[in-house]
Amino acid sequence: MISINAETATLAGTLTADGKFINVITAKVTSSPGGPCFLGDSGGFSGNFVPPLTGTWTGTLQLQNPAGFLGDVTAMFTEDPNFNVTGSMTITNGPCFSSLATEPDNPGTSIGSITSFEMTDGMNVVDFVGNIQVSLGVPVEYVAHVTVTAGCTEESGLLELSSGIVATVQAPAASRARTAPSAINPVLVERFKALLAARREHESSQ
Repeated sequence: MISINAETATLAGTLTADGKFINVITAKVTSSPGGPCFLGDSGGFSGNFVPPLTGTWTGTLQLQNPAGFLGDVTAMFTEDPNFNVTGSMTITNGPCFSSLATEPDNPGTSIGSITSFEMTDGMNVVDFVGNIQVSLGVPVEYVAHVTVTAGCTEESGLLELSSGIVATVQAPAASRARTAPSAINPVLVERFKALLAARREHESSQ
């Protein structure tokens, strides 16, 4: 059940035998009547297991400045049971940085398919917010919006990484990897970062 003020939405579904998908045929959503958010609507929903980002990934980093920069990337990530994400990254022929890493006291975090983390080389600070793309219950791609928030250039770009896993069996329609990443609502990104900051503040006060 999801609650927003006095409104509620109830989700009911059946997991597949492997526990990784919710049966989209029988899954239903019902909501309380008369509210301004859910409007009493009902319908269906789907759900997929999202595996951790843990592993070695390869791909490319593209930044707007220098114009047309496209560098090869190798990244290693670890996501713990509390969804904290740590890792490191090497960039071939980077414009100002060739290696980045999360700081020990500043891990990233995953919520559902969205993973956000910040990396630095001690001078440059780079922010990543992206989606894990899943096929057959395994992570196959991580595509993130990139913002250089401090250092040699404050620019934005795109990180595209592959786990190297190739699905050889057709997945259910609801679980197939998307051919293009879903757009991430900027408001959601800001709320996501605010949640992360609040969690870190709470942990540091313990």
